Amino acid sequence: PGASAMLVVGFVLMATLFLPAFFILRYRNSGEENRNLTLSILAASCGILFCAGMLFKFQHWPFANRMLTVAIAILLLGYTPVYLLSVYRKSLNRTSALANVILMVAAGSTLFLANTRSPSRDMLEQYAIEANTEDELIKKQVAYNTELLMGIPEGEFRNAHQDLTKLIDLLQAVKEEMISSSGAGKPGSDSPGNWDKSAGVNFVWNESTANSKADFNRYCKALSKHSNMKEMPTLNTDCLADMPLALAIQRLSNFQLRLLQFEQKNILAFREENLEASLRELHIEHR
Repeated sequence: PGASAMLVVGFVLMATLFLPAFFILRYRNSGEENRNLTLSILAASCGILFCAGMLFKFQHWPFANRMLTVAIAILLLGYTPVYLLSVYRKSLNRTSALANVILMVAAGSTLFLANTRSPSRDMLEQYAIEANTEDELIKKQVAYNTELLMGIPEGEFRNAHQDLTKLIDLLQAVKEEMISSSGAGKPGSDSPGNWDKSAGVNFVWNESTANSKADFNRYCKALSKHSNMKEMPTLNTDCLADMPLALAIQRLSNFQLRLLQFEQKNILAFREENLEASLRELHIEHR
């Protein structure tokens, strides 16, 4: 408990107080021949962006990958060349300076590869196909649940079903907007487009038109208030940040399906209880 708060406080203090103060003091204490304002600014920028990116990564917030990529780019394309032109040229011990350059390039390249890794194309295609298959199952499940409700009088179950249908439709609209905004093709198509990209995921919960018109969390809270939906499945939407689009769509489809299956289970249990009660009444009347 408290890990998230400590991470936020620690990284914020590191990025806003320690790193700026460290590089300012280092610049002031350097001799005239070793002072380089550009090098200090690049180092501070890289450190601050790296801290922010790591914090966002740990907290599953959007744009973490972008910040880390920019930080690594500053290290490899900004800091390292300037270091070579200034420090290495003036250094008396060039072997040590060269070793520093090699370490920076190796560390930056390793971080870049680790940050940009993603599931294989075959795996992403599989996620996309599963999402497409689950969309068909969702339509059938909605129709089946509606059929199960026939004969059940107006009340809690029908009200819950209406709220659940709104939530399912909202999630469907969000998925379609995610796919559309990323320029991706339909899952399973010959040209899947950018199904391996995360751009369609980052914007979704805060900037999505579908979500701004009808808040996702509000729908979930309203649905959980129904007595037969109190233990409904939940989805932590924070985990969708910086996730490949195909996997995010597949998880949202899976959540829709789990909600509908949970409703089906409750409806069947309700009908079974009513059937048993009716049979007991008939047995009593017969006796």
